[in-house]
Amino acid sequence: MRIERESGIEFDFSNAVSCSKHDAVNHVWPGVDFLVEEPARWIWLEVKNWEPAALPPRRRGGQRWSFLSKMKSNAFFAGELRAKFIGTSAFLALTDQHPVKDIVYIILLESPRFDSALKLHATTRMRGLIPRSGPWFVRVEVAVVDLGDWNSLFSGYPATALP
Repeated sequence: MRIERESGIEFDFSNAVSCSKHDAVNHVWPGVDFLVEEPARWIWLEVKNWEPAALPPRRRGGQRWSFLSKMKSNAFFAGELRAKFIGTSAFLALTDQHPVKDIVYIILLESPRFDSALKLHATTRMRGLIPRSGPWFVRVEVAVVDLGDWNSLFSGYPATALP
């Protein structure tokens, strides 16, 4: 059984070919949280959680404002989320580990204010920042999801919010 935790969410990656906590290995550039290998593709997963239970009590008051301001911020999308994709790509390329399979870059954002309109906005914004074909030699898909979407789309890797 391969259980991993990130930002107050627990994932079961037991069905994956392999899984690594990438940001524990890559200390050079910003990187995604998890690299999940499947037979035909890679899932690169970045997790951000603004749910009150996932935050320390002293920081809970501003989580809604923080989330909404980040959804409007170019620094969050380009400077943080795109940078994690590019940093992961650079680290893997320079260590001769860059994937030869397609990549699905999943950004899991969990917040009480995350509705379908914000998901569409975030996904569209990220797709504009990370082209499907570019300097990489594999196909890249990008999606921004919440915990419910994750469990629907990736039922082989169930996730639950920790209390």
